[in-house]
Amino acid sequence: MCYCDDDAIQPTLYREVWRKAIKEHKCCECQDVIKIGERYQYVAGVWEGQFSTFKTCASCVDVRLEVNDMTGYFPAFGDAGCCYIEALHELPN
Repeated sequence: MCYCDDDAIQPTLYREVWRKAIKEHKCCECQDVIKIGERYQYVAGVWEGQFSTFKTCASCVDVRLEVNDMTGYFPAFGDAGCCYIEALHELPN
């Protein structure tokens, strides 16, 4: 079950930047490798007193933005794909 809710916990500290990979990373959404030289989104923040970081490939950032366009909220990190599918099912026929 994914976490797709507009009542998501908001961070008390949040920083978002785009970086160019100088080493390989794993995307927090699709689990694919972010290869050296690729651009990715780096997010650092504090949620419920817990510091966390997330690295997301450009394609998955696009999915997260699409979910926001369809629903009005951003999915929790790691749940963009699942929330995208849920959002598609909620669209009128």
